[in-house]
Amino acid sequence: HGMARFTALTYHWLAAWRGTRRRGPYDEHIEALIAKLRANPGEDWSVARMAEFCHLGERRFRDVFRAVTGSPPKRFLDRIRLEQGRELLRMGLCNVGEAADRLGYSSAFHFSRAYRQWFGEPLSAAMAGER
Repeated sequence: HGMARFTALTYHWLAAWRGTRRRGPYDEHIEALIAKLRANPGEDWSVARMAEFCHLGERRFRDVFRAVTGSPPKRFLDRIRLEQGRELLRMGLCNVGEAADRLGYSSAFHFSRAYRQWFGEPLSAAMAGER
Protein backbone atom coordinates (compact mmCIF):
# COMPACT_ATOMS: atom_id res chain seq x y z
CA HIS A 1 0.00 0.00 0.00
CA GLY A 2 2.81 2.40 0.89
CA MET A 3 4.64 1.70 -2.37
CA ALA A 4 1.50 2.39 -4.38
CA ARG A 5 0.99 5.66 -2.52
CA PHE A 6 4.60 6.67 -3.13
CA THR A 7 4.33 5.85 -6.84
CA ALA A 8 1.11 7.84 -7.18
CA LEU A 9 2.67 10.85 -5.45
CA THR A 10 5.73 10.62 -7.68
CA TYR A 11 3.65 10.51 -10.85
CA HIS A 12 1.54 13.46 -9.67
CA TRP A 13 4.71 15.40 -8.92
CA LEU A 14 6.16 14.54 -12.34
CA ALA A 15 2.91 15.53 -14.06
CA ALA A 16 2.90 18.90 -12.29
CA TRP A 17 6.61 19.43 -12.84
CA ARG A 18 6.45 18.60 -16.54
CA GLY A 19 4.55 21.81 -17.12
CA THR A 20 7.61 23.85 -16.18
CA ARG A 21 9.76 22.74 -19.13
CA ARG A 22 9.31 21.69 -22.71
CA ARG A 23 9.32 17.99 -23.33
CA GLY A 24 12.49 16.85 -25.01
CA PRO A 25 13.08 14.07 -27.51
CA TYR A 26 14.47 11.75 -24.83
CA ASP A 27 11.83 12.26 -22.14
CA GLU A 28 10.00 9.06 -23.05
CA HIS A 29 13.26 7.09 -22.81
CA ILE A 30 13.98 8.58 -19.38
CA GLU A 31 10.43 7.86 -18.18
CA ALA A 32 10.71 4.25 -19.38
CA LEU A 33 14.05 3.95 -17.57
CA ILE A 34 12.55 5.33 -14.35
CA ALA A 35 9.74 2.76 -14.53
CA LYS A 36 12.38 0.04 -15.03
CA LEU A 37 14.44 1.33 -12.10
CA ARG A 38 11.39 1.30 -9.84
CA ALA A 39 10.43 -2.21 -10.93
CA ASN A 40 13.97 -3.62 -10.61
CA PRO A 41 15.94 -1.49 -8.15
CA GLY A 42 18.22 -4.36 -7.15
CA GLU A 43 19.68 -4.88 -10.60
CA ASP A 44 23.18 -3.66 -11.41
CA TRP A 45 22.30 -0.22 -12.77
CA SER A 46 25.51 1.48 -13.82
CA VAL A 47 25.30 4.87 -15.50
CA ALA A 48 26.63 3.22 -18.66
CA ARG A 49 23.77 0.68 -18.60
CA MET A 50 21.18 3.40 -17.99
CA ALA A 51 22.62 5.48 -20.85
CA GLU A 52 22.54 2.46 -23.15
CA PHE A 53 18.90 1.80 -22.21
CA CYS A 54 18.10 5.37 -23.31
CA HIS A 55 20.21 5.12 -26.48
CA LEU A 56 22.52 7.93 -25.36
CA GLY A 57 26.18 8.39 -24.61
CA GLU A 58 26.99 8.65 -20.90
CA ARG A 59 27.75 12.36 -20.86
CA ARG A 60 24.60 13.29 -22.82
CA PHE A 61 22.56 10.87 -20.72
CA ARG A 62 23.68 12.54 -17.48
CA ASP A 63 22.67 15.95 -18.82
CA VAL A 64 19.30 14.79 -20.14
CA PHE A 65 18.51 12.78 -17.00
CA ARG A 66 19.27 15.74 -14.76
CA ALA A 67 17.15 18.05 -16.95
CA VAL A 68 14.19 15.66 -16.75
CA THR A 69 14.41 14.63 -13.09
CA GLY A 70 16.43 17.39 -11.44
CA SER A 71 18.82 14.80 -10.04
CA PRO A 72 21.90 12.88 -11.18
CA PRO A 73 21.13 9.27 -12.21
CA LYS A 74 22.89 7.48 -9.34
CA ARG A 75 21.39 9.77 -6.71
CA PHE A 76 17.95 9.20 -8.21
CA LEU A 77 18.47 5.44 -8.08
CA ASP A 78 19.71 5.66 -4.49
CA ARG A 79 16.52 7.52 -3.55
CA ILE A 80 14.36 4.86 -5.21
CA ARG A 81 16.20 2.05 -3.42
CA LEU A 82 16.12 3.69 -0.02
CA GLU A 83 12.48 4.75 -0.22
CA GLN A 84 11.47 1.25 -1.31
CA GLY A 85 13.58 -0.17 1.51
CA ARG A 86 11.85 2.11 4.00
CA GLU A 87 8.45 0.89 2.81
CA LEU A 88 9.48 -2.78 2.87
CA LEU A 89 10.62 -2.43 6.47
CA ARG A 90 7.65 -0.33 7.59
CA MET A 91 5.25 -2.88 6.15
CA GLY A 92 7.19 -5.76 7.71
CA LEU A 93 7.59 -7.52 4.36
CA CYS A 94 11.19 -8.51 5.03
CA ASN A 95 14.07 -8.07 7.42
CA VAL A 96 17.05 -5.74 6.89
CA GLY A 97 19.22 -8.38 5.21
CA GLU A 98 16.47 -9.37 2.79
CA ALA A 99 15.73 -5.73 1.97
CA ALA A 100 19.42 -5.05 1.32
CA ASP A 101 19.58 -8.07 -0.97
CA ARG A 102 16.39 -7.17 -2.82
CA LEU A 103 17.54 -3.59 -3.37
CA GLY A 104 21.03 -4.38 -4.62
CA TYR A 105 23.14 -3.50 -1.58
CA SER A 106 26.22 -5.61 -0.96
CA SER A 107 25.30 -6.12 2.71
CA ALA A 108 22.85 -5.14 5.42
CA PHE A 109 25.60 -2.91 6.84
CA HIS A 110 25.87 -0.89 3.60
CA PHE A 111 22.09 -0.58 3.36
CA SER A 112 21.89 0.53 6.99
CA ARG A 113 24.63 3.12 6.54
CA ALA A 114 23.08 4.52 3.34
CA TYR A 115 19.66 4.63 5.04
CA ARG A 116 21.00 6.58 8.00
CA GLN A 117 22.82 9.06 5.72
CA TRP A 118 19.75 9.60 3.53
CA PHE A 119 16.99 9.79 6.15
CA GLY A 120 19.00 10.89 9.17
CA GLU A 121 17.56 8.08 11.31
CA PRO A 122 18.49 4.45 11.97
CA LEU A 123 16.72 1.55 10.29
CA SER A 124 15.08 0.72 13.60
CA ALA A 125 12.95 3.86 13.17
CA ALA A 126 11.51 2.47 9.93
CA MET A 127 10.98 -0.94 11.46
CA ALA A 128 9.16 0.65 14.41
CA GLY A 129 6.65 1.99 11.89
CA GLU A 130 5.47 -1.53 11.09
CA ARG A 131 4.03 -2.04 14.55
